[in-house]
Amino acid sequence: MAKRQANTAKELLKNIAPVEIKEEKSIGEGIGSGITLWTENNFKIGSDAIGAKGKPAEEVGREAGNKLLEEIKSEMAIDRHMGDMLILYMAIAGNSKIGVSYITSHTETMLWLTEKIMNVKWKVEKINNKAIISLID
Repeated sequence: MAKRQANTAKELLKNIAPVEIKEEKSIGEGIGSGITLWTENNFKIGSDAIGAKGKPAEEVGREAGNKLLEEIKSEMAIDRHMGDMLILYMAIAGNSKIGVSYITSHTETMLWLTEKIMNVKWKVEKINNKAIISLID
């Protein structure tokens, strides 16, 4: 199953970006599966997809591949999974600015939380789904 997921993702991305896929197997009673993809296309970004009972492995691979394509096409250095994790460090560092591929609810929560707790202000410039997040001095 993992090979079929990986092969589908590789086929989807073969002319776009070199992709790192590591196959892992877990021992247990679970019926689920998943795939995580990474690429270094000027910067390291990733995507993932989760399998489920009855969901074909190829669909899981295609879903992860399409997510990675979205990340690449955004041309932002920070993917949707990393954006929220950087907000606290930016608030501590001061004078910070990043481009993220997508503003998630986690990112919105971290922006709100740091404003309330750390007394900082943010500027978020949305461009379609992507955004530039800046700390306002």
